[in-house]
Amino acid sequence: MFQTHCARHRTPLLETCGVCFIEDPLEITNPPVRDKSLQLASCWNCGSSLLLYDPEPPASPTVAEIIDLESAILTAVLGKSPDPRWSGRLCAKAFTEKLRFLMQHLTTATNDPVPLFCRIADADPHLRRYLFGRQRPGMRMEAMSWYWRFLLMIILARQLDSGESGLSTI
Repeated sequence: MFQTHCARHRTPLLETCGVCFIEDPLEITNPPVRDKSLQLASCWNCGSSLLLYDPEPPASPTVAEIIDLESAILTAVLGKSPDPRWSGRLCAKAFTEKLRFLMQHLTTATNDPVPLFCRIADADPHLRRYLFGRQRPGMRMEAMSWYWRFLLMIILARQLDSGESGLSTI
């Protein structure tokens, strides 16, 4: 739901074709990729390979930081103590609750119909490029596009990196 990158391969987990940007490029009409098959998954719209797309250097500092945070979240969800860099002194349950609260706070529209994380991103020229697509305020994270989930994870990482509860810096 919140993962944006493969921790092993350090590549984006996109729901769109990297060439034509069509959503859900693997439809039922595509023959499935079988184990140990040489057949590559391809986009139903343009025919491009979905397994060979490499949009950016996988070792960028931002991607590495997000993968580290996503790994800490997975660890906490499994009930194990996450990396103290992200959780501080919080146990897995308390860290998970803090994350839930922060994500809800960042994504819920209030009097302003635009979620807070969009306002934060819009103010940062480096993050503004992720603000596109057909998103609506108040969408659940699992319904967000990859770009918006990645943007939310960047902002969440900044909030947790600040060492504070997250709300005083928002």
